[in-house]
Amino acid sequence: MALINCPECGKQISDKSSVCIHCGYPISTMQEKENNLFDMTINSIGGAKSFIVAVLKNFGIQKAEATKLLDKNGSIILGGIKEENVQYIKEHFEADNCSVSFIPSKHTEPNPLNDTWYNYTYKFHERRAHIPHCPTCGSTNIKTISFTRKAVGVATLGIFSKSARSQFQCKDCGYKW
Repeated sequence: MALINCPECGKQISDKSSVCIHCGYPISTMQEKENNLFDMTINSIGGAKSFIVAVLKNFGIQKAEATKLLDKNGSIILGGIKEENVQYIKEHFEADNCSVSFIPSKHTEPNPLNDTWYNYTYKFHERRAHIPHCPTCGSTNIKTISFTRKAVGVATLGIFSKSARSQFQCKDCGYKW
């Protein structure tokens, strides 16, 4: 018995399992497929829709098409994804507060953009590890709180001012940390 990673949740499971014990993903159908290709659907968008549209542009989907796909729940956004790219793509979208699912694909050939997606998502995770981002919404659209702003906060509310105790503020959700 060997351990494999579930393509849906990424947790380790037995290669003999018919479904993932963590998320219920059907593993037997995945193992029966020769090509192990998957299609991605977006379940929910936690952040700004315009931001997800911009992310999808990096995956080769034009703005108008991405907007239409996001308006229809359960639409297949990316198709013909190789199994080794599933986890990277999932982590990429989840880092932007977007819930995605992968289902076995009916495609017989992998999408020619698979190598591009792998390189993009791998580089994204390498860069994101060193970029501060909002702990609430995950956005990298942040600003530093200036010394002047901290001084005004202390003058008005004393040491209980959130600005006085924080270093960054998210421009999207307003959270200070």
